[in-house]
Amino acid sequence: MSPRFHMIVDVSRWLAIASLITAVSLSPIPSARAQFVDPQPSRPDSDSTVPTTARYVPPDRSAPRPGSTAPGTSRGNGCSSASTTGLVPLAPQAHVGLTQTVQPTIAWFNPETENYTIEFRIAEQLPDGGFKIVYETDFASAEKTLPSGITVVSLDDTDTELAPGKTYRWQAVLVCDPNRPSESLVAESDIQVISASDGVEATVLTLATASQRAGFYASQSLWYDAMGEVLMADDDEAQAVRLDLLNDLALLEAAATSAGEQNTNLSYDERLRMVIAQIQ
Repeated sequence: MSPRFHMIVDVSRWLAIASLITAVSLSPIPSARAQFVDPQPSRPDSDSTVPTTARYVPPDRSAPRPGSTAPGTSRGNGCSSASTTGLVPLAPQAHVGLTQTVQPTIAWFNPETENYTIEFRIAEQLPDGGFKIVYETDFASAEKTLPSGITVVSLDDTDTELAPGKTYRWQAVLVCDPNRPSESLVAESDIQVISASDGVEATVLTLATASQRAGFYASQSLWYDAMGEVLMADDDEAQAVRLDLLNDLALLEAAATSAGEQNTNLSYDERLRMVIAQIQ
């Protein structure tokens, strides 16, 4: 079952949407993802070795959580009959992705070629298991979707900063039909901000290319930082690193899928591989 996004804040517009979107991300039913315990992950110690290829190392204690291996999506297809994947978050689902930047870059795959409204929001996970919205915006999908179909949102373009030591959930809602909210497509994932490591920062300063920095971040379990380096780069090396990272993630998610029960026609790793085939 895909994760639920149960908001507890008193935001009337959100509550209206939440009551209409299908049982994917906003319905208040028990969910391991909605009630997960902060995993307090750790990273490998940094060193001066620069990986020759990008190999994503998941954080320690990142065992799959039941019910968290498929991304939030309202249905498997899309707004158009040609769409088969729905929105696909380019971020871990079986464990919490890490970043050491307070203004990370977030991305998902959008299969739609037409221009639709996207509602994007980030919410802080509260100690009682609820969520508090810390950032939200609407935009036309064409504004932030690359020719590859990847939509990129960077908090560098905003005044919002996430706090180290806290876990957040981001959510993107593609509104197929404003009059039929239940048909909206939803992608979501969790992100945890950890304190910046002096060793990691010192090493990154010595690396000349985005590909090198991405490879090093990946080796330090910093998924969002690694992807952020190569999402917008258009050189062949950066594109190869981006595919390396996504392939590594697909392997990890496939292992998590095999360890848990699946209630969807396409698992997250299967949809992720469909995305990889389209963007390579």
